[in-house]
Amino acid sequence: STHWFRHTSITHQADAGIDLRHLQRNARHARLDTTGLYLHAEEKEWHEAMERHRLKE
Repeated sequence: STHWFRHTSITHQADAGIDLRHLQRNARHARLDTTGLYLHAEEKEWHEAMERHRLKE
């Protein structure tokens, strides 16, 4: 399915070390946490990535 292709593509890009913001843009997600749903990272790794890319207030 189209969804499976997108999911697999984002996962492979993440595994290759593509920056989280680039993944978000490639997936055309408005929210960074939506992109995170596509990743198979450990919970701790996901939170660390989100902290590194936190928007400045």
